[in-house]
Amino acid sequence: MNKRIPKTGIEIARLFEKFNNENSEKLQALATRMVSTFTGGGRLLIAASGSLQPIAQMTASHFTNRLGFDRPSLPAIALGADATLAASLARNNQQQLLLARHYRALGSNNHLLLILSDGSADPQLTELIRVAKDEQPMALLTPAKNDDAELTSCTDLQLVADTESSARLLELALFCSNLLCELVEAELFGV
Repeated sequence: MNKRIPKTGIEIARLFEKFNNENSEKLQALATRMVSTFTGGGRLLIAASGSLQPIAQMTASHFTNRLGFDRPSLPAIALGADATLAASLARNNQQQLLLARHYRALGSNNHLLLILSDGSADPQLTELIRVAKDEQPMALLTPAKNDDAELTSCTDLQLVADTESSARLLELALFCSNLLCELVEAELFGV
């Protein structure tokens, strides 16, 4: 048997256990804030950097459609998922405006902004933060080492993953999105 398989399994288990020990209260606080946002007529806006964008889209889909059972739709949007807008901005060398333009198009300030950061400086997230920082409550999922000091300083709720591995961060982000959806569903629908 390839020794990498059990080694990776043990690494993932340790990472998740440490993450849960350090972030359980914050996860519950974020789920409660999401419930408050939804019941107050607001939306969950999810922005992500790099390889975390598919996780943002999947998370929005889970809230909008369903995770494990039929229920009413919860308004969640993955910012930056508009391929036509992305192409238009890229054609004009304005890729850094993608998240901010999508955010602005949604209007209102009754949202919760969830940011999934891979830890690298991201011009799209920087521009989004510049536009939204005084308008929306923000939460952040980030690796412990994050090169964007402005991003980490402007979010009031941070879920920190103690990993520098892109693969482990993706797994943890998916775990968090599924767990948050389950917590919100349980609070709103009693399941």
